[in-house]
Amino acid sequence: GRFSRRQTDGDHPFGLYRAKYLASFVVATLLFFVGGFFSTSEAVKKLIAIVEHPALRDVNRMELLVVFVVVVISAVLEGYGLHQSVKEANERMDRTDTPRMGMFRFWRHTKSAELASVIMEDTLALIGLGFAGGGIGLAMLLDNEMFDALGGLMVGLVLIAGSLLLAFKSGSLLIGEAVEPDTRMKIVNAVTTTPGVERLLNMQTVHMSEDDILLCVKVQTSKLDRDYDVETVDKIEQAVRNALPWYNFEIYVEPDIYSARHVQA
Repeated sequence: GRFSRRQTDGDHPFGLYRAKYLASFVVATLLFFVGGFFSTSEAVKKLIAIVEHPALRDVNRMELLVVFVVVVISAVLEGYGLHQSVKEANERMDRTDTPRMGMFRFWRHTKSAELASVIMEDTLALIGLGFAGGGIGLAMLLDNEMFDALGGLMVGLVLIAGSLLLAFKSGSLLIGEAVEPDTRMKIVNAVTTTPGVERLLNMQTVHMSEDDILLCVKVQTSKLDRDYDVETVDKIEQAVRNALPWYNFEIYVEPDIYSARHVQA
């Protein structure tokens, strides 16, 4: 986070904001995927050993009971962490005047790489702990260590699946995503209602970070003399910033005359 806010040099003219997206991608591929692969491989080794040596199925109840207590405590802590993540997500929706939505939909649409990572981590942890606790419980109840190994296998598969989802999410942000439709409509409305603007010819947006947006617009103005264009451009920039004050905009406006080659906004 600190690195992404550093002053940039000429090599990165639009800032270092996407460092957060890169970090999120690294977390997905290294922490989650490697952790899931390790858990899966260990579970498979244990299952093979139990099949080859049936005597290993016998459980140490006291040992598993201690592990089960640790799993329960971990689940409580992770549940609190997920509660805090949901609270933060709701606060961000309120702060940006976004309609409330479910957490899965919010996760899909959020441009905050760190919050998406935390929500995914807490969710995967709770699901994994559920499988781990269930496997341990069945192992103690049925006196068969194989269920503990199966629980560990499910934990690994959950982590691998989660890593792929998070890699897809952070990778899409890293490539560059446009603003959400409701945000786009607010920008369009701000531009088209600006005095001096006759027509919005084209508009492109890219999220550089959750709160930083690159905005490029091409408009047809009432007059094409240079002085009036400068005044209209200033009005457009101010209108957009007033309409969405919670975002930091890098705005480029080009006055032009409509032609069929323009992509409609």
